[in-house]
Amino acid sequence: MTQTQFAAYLMRKARIHGLGDPTIHDKHKAKASHGYSGRETPGLESAINEQIANLIGLVRRKYTRGRDTSGLVPLDLSKVFPQFTLDVISRIALGKEFGCLEADKDIHGFYHVVESHLPLMNVMGDVPWARRVVFSSLGIRLLGPKPTDPSGLGRMMKLTNDEVHKRYEGDGKKLTDMLGSFRRHGLTEEECQTEAFFMFVAGSETTASALRIILLYLIATPTAYHRLKMEVRTAIKHGRISSPITATEAKDLKYLQATLYEGMRIRPVATATFGKQVPPAGDTINGYFVPGGTTIGPNLSSLMRSKALFGEDADIFRPDRFLEVDEPTRVEMQRNVDLVFGYGRWMCAGKAIAWLELNKTVFEIIRNFDLQIFDPKAGIKSFSHGAWVDKDIFVIATESDILSDSYIPK
Repeated sequence: MTQTQFAAYLMRKARIHGLGDPTIHDKHKAKASHGYSGRETPGLESAINEQIANLIGLVRRKYTRGRDTSGLVPLDLSKVFPQFTLDVISRIALGKEFGCLEADKDIHGFYHVVESHLPLMNVMGDVPWARRVVFSSLGIRLLGPKPTDPSGLGRMMKLTNDEVHKRYEGDGKKLTDMLGSFRRHGLTEEECQTEAFFMFVAGSETTASALRIILLYLIATPTAYHRLKMEVRTAIKHGRISSPITATEAKDLKYLQATLYEGMRIRPVATATFGKQVPPAGDTINGYFVPGGTTIGPNLSSLMRSKALFGEDADIFRPDRFLEVDEPTRVEMQRNVDLVFGYGRWMCAGKAIAWLELNKTVFEIIRNFDLQIFDPKAGIKSFSHGAWVDKDIFVIATESDILSDSYIPK
């Protein structure tokens, strides 16, 4: 399944990552890039801070009982992080969060519908005759989401369409948020509706997937958990960290960066190749001629476990691998991991936002809570149809002893 087909299934028109013509794609991306980069959205980091505070508040209010572990309610990371990322995206894209964290549920039924659609999109996208049917104009009209749907993708489409329409009725160009930036740089109302909607599909579940798997591997790897916690404790002790941590401060924490890159490496957020079509004349790739019209894409799951790129122990979670090598090698390893976001003109437009969320959220979770697996015998349920669906990642959260350290500045 190509990016164009995936985007077309979700919307009537392809958007920035689904525009197959490079010239059209580049023009569209140039208009949208200012909003995604943060250059014209000065409130981006503070908006994420608000939702991190809501996340910490929910965990502390409902799932934490201080150091007394009696009567603790297990926290399901597979549910709370999707709620968090939906609130983040709605806040930065539409100006107000949906309130999933406040309600402690996916109030619009978004993820249930996305999960139910994934098998269809993935299988149909890889079977040629089915692809022609499902991704035809008729197939999209019959099977694709509609603004009249009461929940899920269609409901999300209605919410984004309505909010974008309000911006185009008034003087939305003056607003210093993502929609305001999109409008200032020439996106039409319909293009802006498509862009805003796709931010939920592409930007919420992927970041939620990364957050839950990073924390799961951390909890299951005591040496890594201890090293990261010590780095957090030391940074706070020496007064190098704000509350909440800033993006600039997070970049200086070497073990945090190693942990995030290792988490993105050990399980890339998507298994779909989001293929590109070879030009009609064909092309030669690494010495092999590929006929025109062939859809090609990377096998990220295999690439990220490459022993040639990441060492003989590439199959295990070990953040230290990024700290044991010289600087040029570390940079090269990180660039290889960055391929999970795509590359060049096709790179994920929301990459900077995703890294901002990962840096701030993982740090603040470790600052505030100690986590342990609720039932090690139970395991988790996980499957992938292009994107990962995880279930039952139950953990116990207790107040972190970092907060009780007497030497921490007040």
